Amino acid sequence: MTPLEELLVKWQDRSLSDEELAEFTTWLSTPEGRARLRQELAFDSALLEALLAEKARQETAQQARAFETAEVRQSEVFAGSRLRKLRQAVQCSVSRAGWKLGLPAAASVAALCFLLLRPAENEPLAQIEGRPQGTTLVRGGKPVAWTGVMAVKSGDQIQTSAQNGATVAYLKEPTTLELNSGTRLRLERTNAAHRLELSQGTLTAKVAPQPKGHPMLILTPHAEAIVMGTEFLLAVDAQASRLEVLDGTVQFVNREDGKSALVTGGFFATASKGVEMAARSLLEDPWHSQDIGEVGLAGAARLEGNRCTAKGAGRNTCLTKDQFHFVYQDLEGDGEVVARIVDLEMSHPGGKAGVVIRESLKTAAPHAFLFLRPDGNVEFEHRPAIESKSDRVGHEGAPHWLRLARKGDSITAFLSPDGQRWTRAGAVRIKMSKRIYIGLGVTSWDNASLGTSVFDNVRVLASSR
Repeated sequence: MTPLEELLVKWQDRSLSDEELAEFTTWLSTPEGRARLRQELAFDSALLEALLAEKARQETAQQARAFETAEVRQSEVFAGSRLRKLRQAVQCSVSRAGWKLGLPAAASVAALCFLLLRPAENEPLAQIEGRPQGTTLVRGGKPVAWTGVMAVKSGDQIQTSAQNGATVAYLKEPTTLELNSGTRLRLERTNAAHRLELSQGTLTAKVAPQPKGHPMLILTPHAEAIVMGTEFLLAVDAQASRLEVLDGTVQFVNREDGKSALVTGGFFATASKGVEMAARSLLEDPWHSQDIGEVGLAGAARLEGNRCTAKGAGRNTCLTKDQFHFVYQDLEGDGEVVARIVDLEMSHPGGKAGVVIRESLKTAAPHAFLFLRPDGNVEFEHRPAIESKSDRVGHEGAPHWLRLARKGDSITAFLSPDGQRWTRAGAVRIKMSKRIYIGLGVTSWDNASLGTSVFDNVRVLASSR
């Protein structure tokens, strides 16, 4: 590059010193300088035209996703280092003598390279719902001022207060993150994949199915969770990271030794120094859970004290064979099960959840099922014998405290507004063996989706005959 060409580049960069500007002005006053400037301006004009034409062609053909949002403006393309890189790319394949003939083809290559390599706009990934008190959004090491809806971008960190949590909803997919109080979480998106860093606190997430080959990666100080689409809880403290999965499957990797476990719905795993990496049931004795019949999607349950979250698919419990998820205890002799339903999420109006007594775990076993529907109505259903059709009695607008009691061959259903005052909702005679299975049932009435019910005040009480 000649000294005059260097001045031309600096002029294009708007970086000429006063002395260089005087020299450049003198050169432009000569016939040679004016001719060269006209040539460069024509070259730039043709290059811009070729870039815009190539951009339009690529958009039409949808050959490059980057063209969907990229904009080519003269002020952007022909400025500073971008201009030099583009001109160099074009000039590598265009001789100065015949640039008019070779420019369009070379510009196509340059345009494609420019737009594909151009840094992507840091568009919002998600938003913080509402305005949770005490929650801080940090971007580039500095807190972001709250202005209406708070958008979360790649690289941002969310810190909840010691008293309040926050909900984060992704914008382009139905993924939601529930951050408990005292939680610190960083969000990123790289190479079409989501990446989260949970450094402290508890995260409960419903992750939409992720693109094949691009799972969501969640890092904690102790582990990595590889997620393709599931519902889980991940808690971190100074000693360990604990993963609990309610739906789907998560690969959980201990960062210390690289050992991993596949954690499916209804199981948990802990990553910590000196702790074996293994998936274990979220239910402790005497509780168990399993799907009854061909449900389509595997159900799961999580029990904390007397509070149970259960998920189940399946089409019915009212015909000759059942399809639902059952959370149960074995019981010898007489007894009862009590629960209050505090939340019910179903995609189909036929979904239901409630308290169950069964003679066995076989799909056509005699049973009694007192359940709540999404419309708030309660029904009492029973199958008196193996593979017989179930009968049911409805109760409109009933309270959500449910109770089933067995005494001999008699099973009685009760409803209550407060867990203290009980009203009889029906009674049936079903001959069962001494040993029965008693607990909670959930069915979504849809083999392609899971219904969710949250029970509290759950208890199973045994009594002697």
